[in-house]
Amino acid sequence: MRPALLVGMMVIFGLTTQLQAELAPAKARTDRTASAAATSAAGASWTVRGWGETGQDAEQVALSKAREEVLVYLANQEPPLEWTPSVGYVNDHLVKRRSEATSAEAAKRVGAEIEMTLYVEVNKKDIQDMLREDQKLRVQHRQLFLAKILAGLVAFLAAVTGYFRLDEATKGYYTGWLRLAAVGLVGGIGAGLWLIS
Repeated sequence: MRPALLVGMMVIFGLTTQLQAELAPAKARTDRTASAAATSAAGASWTVRGWGETGQDAEQVALSKAREEVLVYLANQEPPLEWTPSVGYVNDHLVKRRSEATSAEAAKRVGAEIEMTLYVEVNKKDIQDMLREDQKLRVQHRQLFLAKILAGLVAFLAAVTGYFRLDEATKGYYTGWLRLAAVGLVGGIGAGLWLIS
């Protein structure tokens, strides 16, 4: 058996094993996502305050604090979600009420005039929405992983095919150089695929 064919079979076996290992937890993740929805069905709520010179400044400070609270809440879920909500998502979906007040005490204490209070609530519907977003993110990660494997496999097969054709065309005079070029090509493409996030 030719060494290149043996190496090719070993690489294909390794990629197949890695693919199975990556896809096997997918069912477990789906089951865990369903259990997370069941355990956190009660949800949570917070009152968050922010101060600023204008209402918009105070609202941005309060939204940033609200996002941090939601991130802590999501990190404490079992399993923790990979998807993280943006400030815009928190503003659009999780802030249920807001109140703005001018506070003389806050002006003395913080140097700001406007106080914004946000009432943030994560209810059952919000949890389901966030679980769907998390599932979309996980699907994208899996698709990217599969695309990397497919690109690596195509590059490997192209290098092996090119090696054999050129080796036959040169009647074996440049076998060493061709092997070096094939290994360099596959290694370079593999490193490039590894670095793509």
